Amino acid sequence: MKILSSSDGGNFEEAACWRAASRSEVSYEEAIMFDSVQRVKACTIVMKASMPWGYFGLNDVSVITSGDEPFMVISGASSRSAEQCLTARGSELSVATCLNVVASGDGRDVFKFRNEQIVHVASNMCIAVVEAGTHRVGLVECSSAAEDQDGRSAWQLTANAQLKMPQMGNYCLSLEAGRASGRDCSESFDKFFLSAVPELDQSAAIAVTAGASLLLAAAERQREALTTLQGLLPSLDTCGFASIVVNASHFTKPADFHRTISATVKLVDGEASAMAAIGNIYAAVGVDIAGTLQLVSESSNVLANAEAKIARSA
Repeated sequence: MKILSSSDGGNFEEAACWRAASRSEVSYEEAIMFDSVQRVKACTIVMKASMPWGYFGLNDVSVITSGDEPFMVISGASSRSAEQCLTARGSELSVATCLNVVASGDGRDVFKFRNEQIVHVASNMCIAVVEAGTHRVGLVECSSAAEDQDGRSAWQLTANAQLKMPQMGNYCLSLEAGRASGRDCSESFDKFFLSAVPELDQSAAIAVTAGASLLLAAAERQREALTTLQGLLPSLDTCGFASIVVNASHFTKPADFHRTISATVKLVDGEASAMAAIGNIYAAVGVDIAGTLQLVSESSNVLANAEAKIARSA
């Protein structure tokens, strides 16, 4: 057997070369380690040369990890719009569109296992049962939950993709009407899939927020300047500008700007998912990017109009 890996899901390269079966039993487990760390989106296991009894196959395949990687918890519930992810706000748990929560940049969707506890990375609080009577699930201080030693913050991902509380009987995480609770696993149909993500870096979100504030202030100032210039346009027809030398290169022509917008639209068509995510980031930080682009276009048109009036009056 050998293993091929792909970082993009389409192009594969050899990650582990051909090897013979290490044991002679009919059924056994084997761990195969890659020579180096790799970014893997898909794997292919290639097998040849059947055993003497004429059969070979795989009963189960799983990934061996260090166990402390941060991850997003993706709901297995079907959605017509987009994937739904487990999200923490304050001490409450709910689900929201994955692209939207990623765009927020505040790590509300990033968790990691710490022993049997699931830790919300941004707040360093743990998922646990917070109301014994209703089995409502939320975020609590990890240390206090561990000290209680009642298993209310212990979780494990089962083979059928349920998040189970192994120390509290047969209870699994369930999401109903946006509320997280513990429910008998045989009655809960909620499935969850863990998707590894890079370590949360909140400094990146801070930089984006600061840039958004600067852009908003610049746009407001530009609107005021545009309003002032629009008010002055009628007077330019009666003024003389013989002493003014007009440098047309200082102005952005509307035609050039529209060509730039057209190129942007083509990029949106070609990279719809990526641009949708970027669009969500704009909304998350309070930036009206469409309005800002319109402001730039209007400013370009007014400047070109002013240039033409100055040229005629010179």
